[in-house]
Amino acid sequence: MSVMPSLPAPEFKLVAPDKLVHAFVYGVLVWLGLRAFRRYRPGNALTLMQGFGMFTFASAWGAMMEYIQGAYFPGRFFEFDDMIANTAGAAMAWLLFFILYRKS
Repeated sequence: MSVMPSLPAPEFKLVAPDKLVHAFVYGVLVWLGLRAFRRYRPGNALTLMQGFGMFTFASAWGAMMEYIQGAYFPGRFFEFDDMIANTAGAAMAWLLFFILYRKS
């Protein structure tokens, strides 16, 4: 099938309005998770591993949701660029959180 000329190539639109929404929503997910970790941690200090764990959770959740969307919902598709936007939003929120709340 990979050499059949009649199959259209998948579109890859990384810069689109819905990708900004994906990045924003997954950024909010990570931000709220990190706030919760920080609030209930003695001394209000987060470890790098906790931040990485929240980032990984959000990225894996986004990948799982894309898979479920493509596999189980007719008319919906698995979009790799949505996963990239989810991960980018999660990474930006993690970075911004650690910049704003790091201990001196």
